[in-house]
Amino acid sequence: MQFKDFLIGPLFLIIILSIAWMIRRNVTQKEDRKYFFPALLLRLFGALGLGLLYDFYYGGGDTFTFHRHGSRIIWSSLFDDPVIWWQLMTQPGEYLPKSFEYARNIWVFRDSASYFVVRAAALFDTFTFGSYVGTAFCFAFIAFLSHWMMYRAFSRLFPAIRRYIAYAVLFIPSIVFWGSGILKDTITLAALCWLVYFFIEFFIQKRRSLWLILLAILSAYTLFYVKIYIFLIAVPCLLLWWTSRNIGKIKDPLIKALAMPFIGSVLLVGSYYAMIIVGEQNKKYKLENIAETVQVQAYDIAFWTGRGAGSTYDLGELDGTWESMFRLAPQAINVALFRPYPWEVRNPLMVLSMIESLGMMLFTLYIFTRTGIKEMIINLKRPEVLFCLAFSFGFAFATGISTFNFGTLSRYRIPLLPFYVLGLLIIWYYQEVRKFDKKLAFMKY
Repeated sequence: MQFKDFLIGPLFLIIILSIAWMIRRNVTQKEDRKYFFPALLLRLFGALGLGLLYDFYYGGGDTFTFHRHGSRIIWSSLFDDPVIWWQLMTQPGEYLPKSFEYARNIWVFRDSASYFVVRAAALFDTFTFGSYVGTAFCFAFIAFLSHWMMYRAFSRLFPAIRRYIAYAVLFIPSIVFWGSGILKDTITLAALCWLVYFFIEFFIQKRRSLWLILLAILSAYTLFYVKIYIFLIAVPCLLLWWTSRNIGKIKDPLIKALAMPFIGSVLLVGSYYAMIIVGEQNKKYKLENIAETVQVQAYDIAFWTGRGAGSTYDLGELDGTWESMFRLAPQAINVALFRPYPWEVRNPLMVLSMIESLGMMLFTLYIFTRTGIKEMIINLKRPEVLFCLAFSFGFAFATGISTFNFGTLSRYRIPLLPFYVLGLLIIWYYQEVRKFDKKLAFMKY
């Protein structure tokens, strides 16, 4: 960090808090206003803490690759020649004579997904004068708004458990920390939250507007461009939510029984052809290449790029085939949700991850014992539960099988955490409603 961060950082802290104060009335209600500023402040300090961790503990890392060796170079070009700045912002990955001297110093210039983050940071650098802290605060604010709006969307669906939804969406420690700074994870998780917010508002609440459509397009594009696997998991799960919700409205049991396998087949075929289209855009995600891509990434993170992020873990032999991936699926889901265990802790940072994972396991056991197997199966058919858990387990499998490093996994898994907790909370909510209805019926009898 530089001296100007100590000047511009506090200035942007004041600016962001002032903007938040002005918009609070429009994005809060009396019942949830008390969560607004605590959640925002946690995000801002999470972004600052992330920068300090990478600077003083790791001595560098992704966040400084994106800023110090990325967006700050673009920002400096603005003062030399605005044409160069424009070229760097609009023609990613293409070396041009005029901008070459700048582009060759940007470490991730030829990596389109990483350069997306660099360009996003460069936009904020224009206003923060290239300050890391100022730009990190901007990232945190945008991320906070996305989570806040998704929290509001879910709380309107389930107002009786508004407080618990706030904990799930706004206050999970890993999300506050890894989802606030200048990282891919901040951008993609924010895009995912905006996409889910759009879905609830547009298809469930029936609030149709052009800005919601534009928001959905921008969010989907961001996911597709930066972390395509999130897009590939999220979109089918949202379609599953939509179809299960509409099937539930069918009154005729025969038509409902016929509609379920038909729509399921359409979803499977649609997902298959979507994968083919994606594979044409990115060879790593061709159906025949995915298993090998997962193997290469898992061992690369475990033993090379992520070797300093924390201890490695082993699920068994991953040989680059689909069969080996699906054989290890239970272990992959388990590691993403509930590990590291206490005896697997190897450094101070893993202690925090272990505590969170242990809390997730205890919460899961509590909900399971509270509802029972029968009620759990009944509530799994709910469209909201179906989406949350389908996305959570699908994402847990994708990250657990392709990471093989606890330190990296603690960052990569954050998109699944709010939806997994939400899924369990909604199951618990419907269980309490059914108990109340039974009690009321008994009293009437």
